[in-house]
Amino acid sequence: GIQSGDVGSAFLAAQTAVYCGFFASEPLATCEERAALFCHQMKEYSQQTWHSMTVPYWQMFLNLMKDVEDPLVLTGDAMVEEELAVAAEREKNELILRTLALAKLELALFFGLWGPGAELARFLMKGSEQATAHINYYIFQFCAAMVFMNAANDAACTMIREYRRKARKAIGEVRKGLKKGFVNNAP
Repeated sequence: GIQSGDVGSAFLAAQTAVYCGFFASEPLATCEERAALFCHQMKEYSQQTWHSMTVPYWQMFLNLMKDVEDPLVLTGDAMVEEELAVAAEREKNELILRTLALAKLELALFFGLWGPGAELARFLMKGSEQATAHINYYIFQFCAAMVFMNAANDAACTMIREYRRKARKAIGEVRKGLKKGFVNNAP
């Protein structure tokens, strides 16, 4: 990694450790501390792209730990969502925009915000099939399935059939990944 001069690969591993630790049920405080440490190092080593792809998770952890007015707004101690989104749009950086949306989708799932979650999942579904070898694809598909099913079961939902269809499709994608061995589902 960093000691050998391969800074990019080191921070790829760091970013992976940030969200994999979270999904491996590490304590939230540990995830937040790790994200903060790596984000500071990414800044120190001028790794702006890796920082921009990791800092939404850091803010997501903070939103889960603190009482925030709107949990889907990724603005707080770690970042200002609007600044990152504007920069990503200006640079036409779809990956950073999708990372922001994925962190917000995960928050929608955790806080039971089915309507906004469904809109985020619909955005993420566009063009997602290009990233089927990446763990984020399966995290997204799982979160999307849960959000769509809960949104479809909401009494106020007017898109029940569409959301159930999208949920079944997302679960199908996760199953394909399991069969291909892309996702380790061992206990």
